[in-house]
Amino acid sequence: MKKLGIPYLYSIALRGTMAFLTVLPVIYIPQSFFGTEIIQTSQTTPHYESVIQMLLASTQKATLLSIKIILLISLIIFFMDWLKSTKFMQKYTQKVNTSFSILVGQLLGITYGAGILISEAKSGNLNKQEIIFIATFLMISHSVLEDTLLFVIFGANYWVIVGARLLMAFLVSFILLRMMKLFPSLGMKKEQRA
Repeated sequence: MKKLGIPYLYSIALRGTMAFLTVLPVIYIPQSFFGTEIIQTSQTTPHYESVIQMLLASTQKATLLSIKIILLISLIIFFMDWLKSTKFMQKYTQKVNTSFSILVGQLLGITYGAGILISEAKSGNLNKQEIIFIATFLMISHSVLEDTLLFVIFGANYWVIVGARLLMAFLVSFILLRMMKLFPSLGMKKEQRA
């Protein structure tokens, strides 16, 4: 983001604030929306004969969870590498527009999306206003595959997470565009081209 000319403080403040604001509406969604009913049952705490037995059981559970996470991340990395190497991606990453930059950041992550944006910003194909809009959108909602699937492993609802992030990204980006049009002196003016 810094290489795109996005102020460091803006990036930190936006990402921190949006993390909390995006979760707030989700807290108030009724349980029936999630499709599975939570059944309250009394749970018994496992009883271990020794500390070593407890450590072994914990290590076994942690190992199984780590294997799941490693497999998921490995599959995602292979998929992303394959997607990046397709003729379609190689062809269209050469001529970027705002929509495509957002799509790349959504699917392949903010790092790859920002890499494309940096080359476009240097070539002058995107103005400062477009760069700020795309960067804001991607800082709120990026990597809808890899990041979200990690939470799904722990039982999260994929569509609730993606929906909340996309909704907030659209809302904040729309407000930002309106503010940039109303108050061009916010330091987000279009750059003068020579």
